[in-house]
Amino acid sequence: MDFHQLYYFKAIAESKTMSEAADKLHISQPSLSRALRQIEEETGVQLFDRKGRSLVLNDVGKIALRCANTALNALDRVSLEVELYQKKKEHVITLYAPVPMGNNETILMRFKEKHPSVLLRVSDSKKTEYTEEIPHLIFFASPKYHQGGEYTMLGKEAISLLVSVNSPYAQCESVSLADLRSEPFIVNPVGSLRNIVDSMFQEAGFSPNIYMENQSYIQIQEMIARGAGMTLAPVVTWSNDCRNDLVYVPLSDVSRTRYLYLRVPENAPSSPKVDELKKFLIEYFAEVCAR
Repeated sequence: MDFHQLYYFKAIAESKTMSEAADKLHISQPSLSRALRQIEEETGVQLFDRKGRSLVLNDVGKIALRCANTALNALDRVSLEVELYQKKKEHVITLYAPVPMGNNETILMRFKEKHPSVLLRVSDSKKTEYTEEIPHLIFFASPKYHQGGEYTMLGKEAISLLVSVNSPYAQCESVSLADLRSEPFIVNPVGSLRNIVDSMFQEAGFSPNIYMENQSYIQIQEMIARGAGMTLAPVVTWSNDCRNDLVYVPLSDVSRTRYLYLRVPENAPSSPKVDELKKFLIEYFAEVCAR
């Protein structure tokens, strides 16, 4: 018995007459009568007792109706579960950001205020449960200019000197990197930013006095704020409006910039909400990079 036959049987069982059931199903009465005969032939039993023009479920028919309702409810549940899954999936956005985005909390909270139903999953590492799937968007920085339809350039950021607000350099309009050869620096141990910083030291003509290597930009900022040293840092992605104990100072003798990008991975899932986040980040970084 297929699902169409189950629907027909249920409609007949819940109606007083064959005519009423046919009207409910929008089919002709003879067609419905043939369908009932086929159902009873397939089951091998009579499911209704005929009383005049009315059909009344017998005991076997009542058992069959319970089974039919269970099957039809399960079918409806499948459709509902699939629909709910699709809606949930459309409202989940995975953002992989291997570099900081600057004022992360401000950026993400501002987007959530506009789109409260969206679940943002943000990670700086690929080794998490939900980043094993292809992320919707990737935010990254690079000294190279990338072309291609999957890349969207958000803007550029300079690499400047970052010092404590209590540093004697904090009041300077600019500083020569060459004059800082004896100062202690805290730097990333490896990575694209470290490569940029090393090239800046090389151009300035000295090997830096490395106080510490640390992969965490938050810890580097904290140590600098406490007067432990200084660093060369990107002015957008390392910015934090909540901190007033750090100061960026432009360099007068060495200049480096890097590009900020959004990339849509190949075969990444798409949705209107992903497009909204992409638009939001484009507008946000266009504003902050222009400052």
